[in-house]
Amino acid sequence: MSVFFNSKPFKQLSHIPGEFGQPYVGLFPRFLKSSKESHRYLYDTYGPVVKVALLGQPSIMLYHPDGIEKILYDKLNVFSSHQGYANIDDVFPRGLLFRDGEDHHFHRRIMQAAFTPKALQGYIPDLNRNAKIYLDHYDKQSDVLFYPDVKHALLTTASTVFMGAKDEKEIAFLSSHYRELLNGTRSVLRVDLPFLPWGKMIQTRKELVNYFLENAKNKRASNNNDMYTLLCQATDEDGNTYDDHEIADHMNFLMFAAHDTLSGQLSSMVYRLAAHPEWQD
Repeated sequence: MSVFFNSKPFKQLSHIPGEFGQPYVGLFPRFLKSSKESHRYLYDTYGPVVKVALLGQPSIMLYHPDGIEKILYDKLNVFSSHQGYANIDDVFPRGLLFRDGEDHHFHRRIMQAAFTPKALQGYIPDLNRNAKIYLDHYDKQSDVLFYPDVKHALLTTASTVFMGAKDEKEIAFLSSHYRELLNGTRSVLRVDLPFLPWGKMIQTRKELVNYFLENAKNKRASNNNDMYTLLCQATDEDGNTYDDHEIADHMNFLMFAAHDTLSGQLSSMVYRLAAHPEWQD
């Protein structure tokens, strides 16, 4: 786990072992070559608590469960997810992951309505239906470029299960727009020009927000069991609800979280299974 610090408090941590690497870039080139080997090197060389610098950003690497527990529980509210994920928060602002303290707890309590046992059971039919479609597709292919294919499959599934999209045109709209948003997260030159990835991302996000705002009223009156509908109708024990803009913010991030990390994990798993056929038995 990484904990980022601004320059002032970081000077107070000079007693922590570690290294800063090259000027400006720090240890970033090393991590770019192999993140796994870099973490192993730091742990073996300096122990479970290590200070480093990555692209000019001072940070502490924690490799011990007790330290990670303190960060995750954060009982004193001294750590900020919002600041730690600033590069993604620009693309998916005000998502649940990027909220801190009581604001995070407030929004999480309302969101729980979309993750009750009844709600989760309601997602299963569409999940199974989409899984069968893509498994049948793989059975008919001699060769598959797995990562882009599974990314498309997960985006389509998320559009159906999370958004309740049934129309092919609507699914295509959502899939293409979320691919464009993901391209924005990788943009180094963050300038709002329409021909640059960052500028395209900004326009894409506006179109998605408008999509959510236009559909929120119908979703509040709907009997569907997709996640978008449930969030539009969700209340906590005190009767608090999300407004339309909050729903747009949460759904944008949930769609991102639904497929981006999972597609990478599935690709790694399939690669290892292919590299070790004996594991398939």
